[in-house]
Amino acid sequence: MNEFSELYLGTHIGQALLETLDKYYETGEISSEIKNMFIYCFEESLIKVMEEECKNMCSIKGHLDTYQNVDNVWKFWVRGAFISGETLGATVPMLKIVAVSEDHKNAEMNKGKPYKKQKVSEID
Repeated sequence: MNEFSELYLGTHIGQALLETLDKYYETGEISSEIKNMFIYCFEESLIKVMEEECKNMCSIKGHLDTYQNVDNVWKFWVRGAFISGETLGATVPMLKIVAVSEDHKNAEMNKGKPYKKQKVSEID
């Protein structure tokens, strides 16, 4: 499982969706295929909306603590970050930024495979 597939699932709404789908799956109300379809559509829809609707800009100032690049997925940890937008600003002690290249995003979307949550015992 790569970071791109988990990009929006890590949000509050993504976590709420996962918890709800897990409950329905555990009670047998939905199949694993339906659960995976919901997760895949959620990711795909958020990506489309972010590309088409989000035009706002923000700036970030702080100390770059750590950075990492794995499979064209960049992660930055900024300490003492001040985030300012068009009308608001906020300071946070630590900010994690995840950036995915356009090529990586397109390659993942073209795979057409829905997300499948695995348990540790299934990976071995």
